[in-house]
Amino acid sequence: WLDHPRIPAGSQSADQLFGKAEHYYLRMYATSKQKGHPHGKADGHIAASYLIPFLVHFEGDERIGEALFMMGDIRSRSWTDRGYWSENYYLKELIRRYPHTPLAKKAWRLLNDDVRSGYSGSSGDHTPPSLVAMLSTYRRLASPKCTAKRGPPRR
Repeated sequence: WLDHPRIPAGSQSADQLFGKAEHYYLRMYATSKQKGHPHGKADGHIAASYLIPFLVHFEGDERIGEALFMMGDIRSRSWTDRGYWSENYYLKELIRRYPHTPLAKKAWRLLNDDVRSGYSGSSGDHTPPSLVAMLSTYRRLASPKCTAKRGPPRR
């Protein structure tokens, strides 16, 4: 971890930033499946150090949605106090920017799991009503648009 600066030095292209971020994100994801593996969080922070400049400097890149998802996932895995949920702006921004897409639906699932994990336990789900309402709003935005075909107009 010491070999990686907090924010990458020098001017790097979108491909370089995204490629390095994705590499460390996938490594984080793979090691996080191994319970108690210490490298997962470090890899997540390294990935974020590439994702943040990517998000800031390459706003028009077609991979912004994927970058927002990775940052949201990293953020959801790096809470120190799971008892009190804090806003995951990355997932919410992804859903707002790319509503009714498969990526938005994937982000909503992670957002829902992230919120509810802080308020659920052996005694049940105690998610505050304001957060339940927020989740409902984002669920509607993330879900595919209803494309029900209507019959011919009635006469």
